Amino acid sequence: VCDWIEAQPQHDGRIGLCGISLGSITGALATAIEPRITHSTLIIGGGNLHDIVFESVEGEAREYRKLWESRGGTRESLAEIMAPYDPITYADRLKQRVVFMINAEQDESV
Repeated sequence: VCDWIEAQPQHDGRIGLCGISLGSITGALATAIEPRITHSTLIIGGGNLHDIVFESVEGEAREYRKLWESRGGTRESLAEIMAPYDPITYADRLKQRVVFMINAEQDESV
């Protein structure tokens, strides 16, 4: 997508993205690893994905957590496996970007 944006005649040198919920999580990852994305708006996203799975009240998260634990998985083992896909792992890379975050203090999903 960044290649396509750069090829547009009206491109002004900036590339940004906006993501909501899972789009915010993947948007944070994309911003962290793609140097051409300089601006991001991340809405109701999060990091520490293992905590999201273990603390979310969403049905799918509860089902996944139950399945994970039934096979001997722990919060710590999930954290280890999820680390390469967790925005927290790459948070230091966002310091040089323009990032606007909108979060909810009592969000029970993320």
